[in-house]
Formats: sequence, structure tokens, C-alpha cells
Amino acid sequence: MASSRHRLPPPEVGSRLRAQFGDDVVSFEDQHGHSVVGVTPSRYHELVTFLRNEPEFDCDYCDFTSAVDFGEDGMEIVTHL
Repeated sequence: MASSRHRLPPPEVGSRLRAQFGDDVVSFEDQHGHSVVGVTPSRYHELVTFLRNEPEFDCDYCDFTSAVDFGEDGMEIVTHL
């Protein structure tokens, strides 16, 4: 069955996330029509919970979660919702 849901355009996603999480959104990009968000580690769980629970975002499926190890510079978690 086809979904009648409409995806928010990336600029709107960025604006709404910055309004909700302020400076904890450390980066935002539109990559080929997909929103790519960088968030501080302390707000990661809160942000993904917000994306799941807010009807406008409707991110109710985690495609995958992985990580990139930058050695002494730390680690980056990558989650596709």
C-alpha cells in the first residue's frame, strides 16, 4: 500500500531541529534531498526519540546504525532513519 505521507524538505528539517535543539545541532546538510544532521553526543538519544515521536518527521524505522572510528579524535555514530 502506498503511503500518503509527505517528507519534509531538508531546509525545514534543519530549521525545526535547530529550533528544538539549538546549538546542539552542530551541522546540517542537504545531501541529494536527504537531511544529514550532526548533533552533540549528549543530545543524540533525545534527538532520535524526537524524530521518532513527532508526526511531522515520522522517522519510525531505523535502516541501520554504525560508527566511524577516528582514533584519538574520537568516534562518530551514523544512524539512517
